[in-house]
Amino acid sequence: MTTTPAQPGGEYAALSQQIRSAGLLRRRYGYYAAKIGGNLAVFAGAWVGFAFLGDTWWQLFIAAALAIVFAQLAFIGHDAGHKQIFRTRRPNDLLGTVHGGLAGMSYQWWIHGHNQHHSNPNHERHDPDLDIPALAFTSTQARLKTGFLRWMANTRPCCSSRYLPWKG
Repeated sequence: MTTTPAQPGGEYAALSQQIRSAGLLRRRYGYYAAKIGGNLAVFAGAWVGFAFLGDTWWQLFIAAALAIVFAQLAFIGHDAGHKQIFRTRRPNDLLGTVHGGLAGMSYQWWIHGHNQHHSNPNHERHDPDLDIPALAFTSTQARLKTGFLRWMANTRPCCSSRYLPWKG
């Protein structure tokens, strides 16, 4: 049995080099320019349409379009938070702050929580993304909940044969 000598940095370093050589981590300025421009155009157009329609049920269609636009604005903010758009921190933070503001959330607050998540992904006590009052991701979390939140987090009653006659 022959073994290959270990490379400095191990398998991850080799994989990382292969990904970089393939150009998969190049910045895509054209993509982001088009996406940001399109998002802002639809965002502005939706608000103009909202005002133009006035007090009518048709505004619900504008609200649905705005929900999609807000999600797209948040995606741009997420990419900026990961420093994917520009090479330096300042323009990424500026873009993230603007997009977070348009989406109605604090970019710095999100960055803080998202960094905590990436520091401790899926660790029950340290990942803030797992601390959702109405949900339980583990049996320990479910046991610690009380009252209405315990009922909300408990998924077993809704899925048992007692409540679903076709399950048996």
